[in-house]
Amino acid sequence: MWNSTSAVPLLFGWSIISVAVSLAYPIYFIAKFGPTPGKMACGVKIVSLNDAPVSLQQAVLREILGVLSSVGSILVQASNMFNGHRANRALGGYHRLLWLGGIGFFLVFLEFVTMLTNGRRRAIHDFIAGTVVVRDSEHKYMWLLWPLITLFVVQQIIHRRLSETDLVGSSTRSIFVT
Repeated sequence: MWNSTSAVPLLFGWSIISVAVSLAYPIYFIAKFGPTPGKMACGVKIVSLNDAPVSLQQAVLREILGVLSSVGSILVQASNMFNGHRANRALGGYHRLLWLGGIGFFLVFLEFVTMLTNGRRRAIHDFIAGTVVVRDSEHKYMWLLWPLITLFVVQQIIHRRLSETDLVGSSTRSIFVT
């Protein structure tokens, strides 16, 4: 739905809010509780190397690669949006997306290689922050797993049912595909 709006201020504002929430979510949960809801549901948590709770500084450092890539993404989106592209083209054309996707794939590949080649299975962001993911022996949040899966499935169904319409346009069209 947001992919087809032509109102640049609305689109850019939504991009900023989306990035801010996607960065604040893991930082808040990791600093406050140790795991995110998904990690809670899977029975794992993040701790410092000395098994102490994660500090706010460590939580921010753990997400620093996401912060840096988000700043770059916002700059590219702003440039493209203010030059007339809609959201589904805000990151640019096919070749730019290919490059961005290739860089993203390479970074994820480095994370996996790093994680699989050390004894404690720490990824690059764990080395940066001085953290490690461990099993949570309490398993008190396992009940979250099925509600999270249900929310994901419902979101996917709703997303596929919405049509690509211009939210700011003068015509009032149905948001559901017929």
